[in-house]
Amino acid sequence: MNKKQRYSGILMPISSLNGADDVGTIGVEAFRFVDYLCDLGVGVWQILPLGRTDGFNSPYQCYSSYAGNEFYIDLAFLHGRGWLNECPLKQDYFASNGEIDWDGVKCNKSVFLQQAFEGFRYQNQFASDGYLAFWQEHQLWLEDYSLFMALTQKYEGVTWSEWPEEIRDRVPNALAQAYNELEEVVLYHRFVQYVFFLEWELLHQYAMQRGVKIMGDLPLYVAFHSSDVWVHPNQFQLNSEYQMTEVGGVPPDDFNENGQHWGSPLFDWDVMAADQYQWWRSRLSFQLKLYDLLRIDHFRGLESYYSIKSIYLDGKVGVWNDARGDEMLSLLPSVMHEKIIAEDLGLIDEKVRSLRDKYHFDGMGVFQFAFDGNVHNVHLPMHYSDTCCAYIGTHDNATLISWYDELEIEQKKLMLEYIGVERLSFRAVARNMMQSHARGVIFQMQDILALGDEGRMNTPGTIDGNWIWRAKDKTLPIHDWLKKDIIRFARSKEVLS
Repeated sequence: MNKKQRYSGILMPISSLNGADDVGTIGVEAFRFVDYLCDLGVGVWQILPLGRTDGFNSPYQCYSSYAGNEFYIDLAFLHGRGWLNECPLKQDYFASNGEIDWDGVKCNKSVFLQQAFEGFRYQNQFASDGYLAFWQEHQLWLEDYSLFMALTQKYEGVTWSEWPEEIRDRVPNALAQAYNELEEVVLYHRFVQYVFFLEWELLHQYAMQRGVKIMGDLPLYVAFHSSDVWVHPNQFQLNSEYQMTEVGGVPPDDFNENGQHWGSPLFDWDVMAADQYQWWRSRLSFQLKLYDLLRIDHFRGLESYYSIKSIYLDGKVGVWNDARGDEMLSLLPSVMHEKIIAEDLGLIDEKVRSLRDKYHFDGMGVFQFAFDGNVHNVHLPMHYSDTCCAYIGTHDNATLISWYDELEIEQKKLMLEYIGVERLSFRAVARNMMQSHARGVIFQMQDILALGDEGRMNTPGTIDGNWIWRAKDKTLPIHDWLKKDIIRFARSKEVLS
């Protein structure tokens, strides 16, 4: 995609797709969503991270930077391959009618994935050309990840730093013994990863054939309890007992008076520099093969990062330290730079902007952040440039309707006057943004569906009630005015290369 080409997109998580399973999958409903985007003329589908999540279900806290979430696997695909005897699909393929029960999903779907694994192994598919080619391509991360997941299951969620010392320290003989003891579970996790990436490649190819680009999302940090940290502890700021003394987060701002305490391990940039940032380069290279575009979450952490002592419970007290993102990014080939979008929200200074601009990354504009009375506010659509990807709100924000309802009277008046209407109108907001100079404009699916609080995906700094929204409608709306405006303002997928 040429940097100057305009586009429109929709943010729709895989988990939120409507379908026959208890959660959205990369199966039929994902293919149908690509068709929906084509019907609208939209050229970009933005999703949330695809990784295998922990017990809190946040796609920004995953067990690996590489592994896919096996619960997004389409069971009908397994049935079609002859690995699953019975496909437990609802009578009405589009029967979902409520929020995602992640505990139920994991419990129920694991049963059928296990059955498919047994069918796969019975057919000796681990010796097939397809699996062997997959193993050859992915073994550098998959070998460690599959054992990590087997050990996580064995030790019932105890963090890796508390595992038996020889396992924690990755003593080769101890790892070999663990492989032998847990072989069945290890092979299961290799199987589900094989299936996940097989299905993903089919979906990605279909999207490309239909002219739709998929934008992935990369969390800056990784979870402490992850194969990334267990395998590469020296790449992170840990003490001699493999514990975090400092963690990542952000200081207080207008949206969170306590700041945010993410509990994520911080990178040891000095160690990373010693091998020319191999960990980062491998991670980014892998992600940029999965997607056509990649948004880097919390991009400012590549310029400097906020460090909080792990004993604190919030982000009120912390210090900023220099990162070495510039050195790392300079080692990436330019073809990778062309695919990256920087999430440059929050406390952004000139150094962060300079890093973003040095590599010609597009930044972000958020309509909901625009109406503080400052005519120079960079989130006002009149200030969007052709290096901006603009949103009404992201997955971390309220829907347009909910956001408007919470505004003070003066803010409502200011916003309505700006877009030139007397009452809230998604159409008017969308048009205002699409006719701006922003290179990209991406809408949350929830705003197209005119949802309120029930459509919120995530509230930062909270745990309960997040990541559970799912579309209830069998047929998504094709707004005629939206189709026309996408063409009118040169944002149709037909203009993308």
